[in-house]
Amino acid sequence: MVYSDINDVKALISFTLDTNSVPTATNAALIQAHAYRLINGYIGEAKTVDDNLKAVETELVVAQILAIHSKRPFPMRLTMEHKVILDDYQDSEDFNTLNELYYGYD
Repeated sequence: MVYSDINDVKALISFTLDTNSVPTATNAALIQAHAYRLINGYIGEAKTVDDNLKAVETELVVAQILAIHSKRPFPMRLTMEHKVILDDYQDSEDFNTLNELYYGYD
């Protein structure tokens, strides 16, 4: 599962993803899955698809694809802007923290 749609990613790049492109369409799907895991690692677990999660994942995937296509190193990292979006997303949800689960308080 992923948050973004591969067609949104394809619309934001200047070349066609296929079996002969760099990266390939298969590689793009793997990059998308990596971005999904990176986001979930930050927010703690998989969530229902949300416009904010979709936007962050799409931006991460597009940046990584363009870096690979231009043959420059680019580690996939959450920017401060991404973290603010994800923090706002978490604040808008009713999350249970580990402290609430184990000790009954937050």
